[in-house]
Amino acid sequence: MRAAREGISLTRFVEDALRTKLMDDRRKDPAFKLELRTVQGDAPPKVDISDREALYDVLDGLQDRA
Repeated sequence: MRAAREGISLTRFVEDALRTKLMDDRRKDPAFKLELRTVQGDAPPKVDISDREALYDVLDGLQDRA
């Protein structure tokens, strides 16, 4: 095995291999850019999100309109 030939632990070998692979992949891929779209709509309903039943009631009402 290559790790034994190089005199390093298998853990170190795997860490080095992963580090090398991840660094190579980062250089190849362009930077990620998140583009958010905004849309016009109604104001969100006023509901206490810590009140589960009230939240479910609002969500059920939104599904009925869809």
